Amino acid sequence: DIEGELTKSQEAFRYKSFLDLKGMPYWGQMATYGGGGYVADLGITIGQGQRVLAELQENNWIDYYTRAVFLEFTIYNPNNNLFGYVNYLMEFPPTGSVLPYPRIMSFQLYSSYSGMSYMVLGCQILYIMLITYFMIREILKFRKERKDY
Repeated sequence: DIEGELTKSQEAFRYKSFLDLKGMPYWGQMATYGGGGYVADLGITIGQGQRVLAELQENNWIDYYTRAVFLEFTIYNPNNNLFGYVNYLMEFPPTGSVLPYPRIMSFQLYSSYSGMSYMVLGCQILYIMLITYFMIREILKFRKERKDY
């Protein structure tokens, strides 16, 4: 839907606070970024992304005052049951250059259930039980001894 895509690129020119984005501060090479900013959603297809990027470029979304651009996406490889999270930060110093700072993480979100995974799950449950036991024991000890603790 082209109208929806135009709305996406128009939405990129509206500032969003860190509360709107549920963002956290991010430490780059040049500065710390507060978690808010201007966000462009590129969609889920190559065609959508190309159209949104063309409109952003046509309207000078990145200009002289831009200090950083974040490119974030997640991909999934079902063959290996692995997710890949990419956070690519490009910082723009006043000199006009670009400082790239890629961060790539892979992780397994869905467990495959085999004999070994059940053993790992059992160990994790045992670990949580031990941590809970020792926390309760220390809390009771603290309540009993107060200042002598």
